[in-house]
Amino acid sequence: MRNFKTYIFVITIIAFISCEDNEVIGTSDNGVDISLVKSSISRLDENVDMELSIKAQGSLTVKSLKATDAKDTIKATTSQDLTIADNKATFNSSIFGSLTTKKDDIVTIDATLSNGELYKKEYTVSFENPISITSSLSNIKYKSSLKDSLKFKTSTHSAKIESLVLQWKKGKKGTYQDDANFSSLNIEKDTIYFQNFDNTTNGYGLGIKDTLYYRLIAKSGELADSLEISIPIITQPYSTSGEGEIGTATKINKFNLNTGSSLPDFSTVAEIKMDDKGAVTKDEYSVTTVSGGITTKEEVTDISFVEIADISSSSLSYVYTTKEKLLEANDALVSKELFEANTSKASITLVSVGQLFGYKVTRKKTVTEDKKEDKVTTTIKYGLILVTSVDVETNSAGSTTLFGFSYGEGEVK
Repeated sequence: MRNFKTYIFVITIIAFISCEDNEVIGTSDNGVDISLVKSSISRLDENVDMELSIKAQGSLTVKSLKATDAKDTIKATTSQDLTIADNKATFNSSIFGSLTTKKDDIVTIDATLSNGELYKKEYTVSFENPISITSSLSNIKYKSSLKDSLKFKTSTHSAKIESLVLQWKKGKKGTYQDDANFSSLNIEKDTIYFQNFDNTTNGYGLGIKDTLYYRLIAKSGELADSLEISIPIITQPYSTSGEGEIGTATKINKFNLNTGSSLPDFSTVAEIKMDDKGAVTKDEYSVTTVSGGITTKEEVTDISFVEIADISSSSLSYVYTTKEKLLEANDALVSKELFEANTSKASITLVSVGQLFGYKVTRKKTVTEDKKEDKVTTTIKYGLILVTSVDVETNSAGSTTLFGFSYGEGEVK
C-alpha cells in the first residue's frame, strides 16, 4: 500500500509540470509550430506577401490566424486576418507601413488551434538596402596600371527593380549628378573598373587626396532606395621610409636603402657608398644564400640619381608644396615623376642641409634549383633623399663629415 501512494505522488508531480509547460506561449510544446519563412526583406518590398509555414502534430490544426504589427498598433492596417491553405499562410508587408526609414519591425502571429488553445509568437523582420557591395574598394591608387573593381548587386523579396542609376560627386560637399559614363548599368549586378586613374578619368577631375563619392539609386514604382560609397584617391605609397646617416669616415660610409642600415666600409651588404669628398655612388651589393638545395642570389643591378632643385617639375607638386612634405607623404609616384623630369647620373654629392635627390634602384632576385629553370624577379623602385643635417668632426687626422637624411622608396605599379 505504501508503494502505491508513492506512485500516485510521482504521477501528480509529472501532471503538474506538464500542465505548466502547456501554458508557455510561442513554443511548439502544444503541438504546433508556425515559422516565418523569410525574416528579412528590402526597403522596396512595401507591398509583398510574406509566407508562414505551419506544422501541427497528429490531428491538430490551426483554425484561425492573425498577423499584427507589434511596434505600431495605431495604423488602420496594423492587423491582418490570414487565410490558411496547404499548411501555409501569408501576410502582406504593408502591415509595417513605409519602410523608408525603418531598420526592422516586429510581427506578432496569433493563432487559435482546433483544440481551443491559443498560440502566440513574435518575429523580428529586418528591412535591408536592396543594393549591396559584393567587392568593395578601400581606395583608388592614382595612375596605377593594376586593375581594381567595385562590384555590386541588387536583391529584393519580390519587388521588381525597374531602374538603377549611378550618380557621382567630388568630395563630401560636392553635388551629386548622374554619371553619363555608366548610364546603362545591369540592374541585377555590375562592376565598375578602375585602372590608370588620373584627373582626366571619366571627366571627374579628381586628384590625390580627393574623394570620389558614388550613389546608386534603385527604383521600383514610386519607391526608391539608395546606397552611398566613398572612395579616397591616394598615391602609390613607399614600401620603405625612414631616417639614415652616411659619412666620409670609413666606419659609416655605406648604407642599405632597402633595410635602412648604416654600414662600415668593409660591409658587403650595402647598396650605396660615400667617398671622402661626400660623393655617393652605387655599391656592389650581392648576397647569395643556399638552403635545401635552393640557391638564392639577391643583387642591386643599378642605382642612378638625380638632383632636384625644383619640385614643381612633378605634375603632383600642387599636393606637396615643400621638400619636407614630399618626404612625409611617402609618395612613390611623385618620386618617379621627379626622377624622370631630371637628368640621371651615376653619383651625387652631398654638401648641405636641404639638398633633395631622387633615385631609381633596380634589384634582382634569382632562385636556382636543380633541374628547374631559374626564377628571376626584378623590382624597380623610386625614392627621394633629403639632407637634414651636416656635422663636421675635426681631429689631428683631419676632418670627416656625417650627413643625416630622410628617405623613402616604393614601387610604382
